[in-house]
Amino acid sequence: DVGSSVPSRSDARQRLGLSPSARVTLVVSRFTGDDEASERKTETVLKLLDVFCALPPSSLLLIVGDGPGRPRIESAIAAQGLEDRVRLVGAVAHDDLKWYFAASDIYAYPDLLDRPRLSVLEAQASGRPVVALRNGSAELTVEAGRTGLLADDMDEFRSQLAALVADRAQSAAMGEAARRYVLERHSIDVRAGQLEELLGDDSR
Repeated sequence: DVGSSVPSRSDARQRLGLSPSARVTLVVSRFTGDDEASERKTETVLKLLDVFCALPPSSLLLIVGDGPGRPRIESAIAAQGLEDRVRLVGAVAHDDLKWYFAASDIYAYPDLLDRPRLSVLEAQASGRPVVALRNGSAELTVEAGRTGLLADDMDEFRSQLAALVADRAQSAAMGEAARRYVLERHSIDVRAGQLEELLGDDSR
């Protein structure tokens, strides 16, 4: 459900205690453990931490999620000296996620697997551009160059994220396009209409 409105960035940051001037990157993910190693979600967040080190000191990374892989993420934050620039939020009720999407400038998810991720659509529905690795699922849920950026490898991901963090105008324009894109292509109403059309087609 895309919803009729999105909380303002200023209201969301006030609610979450974030600086109005910070450039905020968000990721939402479970932190998988050894018994779910094939999911590679913890590794995806660790890759993002590696990239985040290169961003300007004014940048802030919000990590929303929890799971058995959390100690690895905590260790990486400490090892890279990012305690002041990374906020590890923990688990958040789904109804409260809207505040984190609204407070962010960019949603970043360098997914190591070709899997559809609902959070990528939720970010765009909240009017936030996405930076992700290019794969089949990402190409179906992000309109590259319009609603976000898709990178062929982690080096390109790093440069694309840095460029979008530095360019507020482009980030804002992509965010506006992202919400329109989800409303036009991925909302519940659009999907319901497509299903009704398929089920009502007697020629099949």
